[in-house]
Amino acid sequence: MSDTTEMSARPQGRIQLSRKKGFRLPADAASVAWPTRWANPYRPLVRSLEANLAAVYQYETYLKNHPALLTAGRTTLKRYHWLACWCPPEMPCHADVWIHVCTMTDDDLAVWVDSERE
Repeated sequence: MSDTTEMSARPQGRIQLSRKKGFRLPADAASVAWPTRWANPYRPLVRSLEANLAAVYQYETYLKNHPALLTAGRTTLKRYHWLACWCPPEMPCHADVWIHVCTMTDDDLAVWVDSERE
């Protein structure tokens, strides 16, 4: 696979899942919502900017401390252009963490994992 093809297959953004009639997850999208293994175990009970930010921060720490999940997610999710979750687009979301992780170089990922590890 060429570098250009590989780069274009990495997640470019996220979409909001919906239960509306006719909604279908696009073929080039992967769900990172529950019940997938990529879901955030720290989902806020009530959505707010502060609650979502806290959940995202907790998820970052969780991923940094679960290297097997991080590696598996990075390998799998790099194949998709979009990641999907239930979070509204204007809210912080753990899908943003996956997008960030999937677009990092290996060196940048190592620095990220070692930063603020709890």
